Amino acid sequence: ADFQAASKTFTHKEFVGFHSAYDYLARRYGLKQVAALQELGSEGMSPAQVQHVIAIIKQRHVPVVFTETAFDSAQAQTVVAETGVKLGILQPLETYDNLHDTYLSLMRQNLNQLKKAMQ
Repeated sequence: ADFQAASKTFTHKEFVGFHSAYDYLARRYGLKQVAALQELGSEGMSPAQVQHVIAIIKQRHVPVVFTETAFDSAQAQTVVAETGVKLGILQPLETYDNLHDTYLSLMRQNLNQLKKAMQ
């Protein structure tokens, strides 16, 4: 309910994710992940892929790129530097970095990140 209520207030609905793990979350709450920095199982992006993501961000006026704490954000930093978008963190359950976090606390962290970036 908190996600649903917050997403109705977002002025932006599109974002770039670290990988495509957030498509379900996006669809459920009326958001859209328009690109991913890395495909699942991939070792990173080629320079052409980086330029493609940059072009999507500029064309669609995407406000944010979300990364994860467990992965190197160097490619995200390049995209952010080239576009001036915000950099946020969406935390999946598989790679969380605090053993005291629960599913609910991680989802609340994710909601707070979405609020900061999309409003």
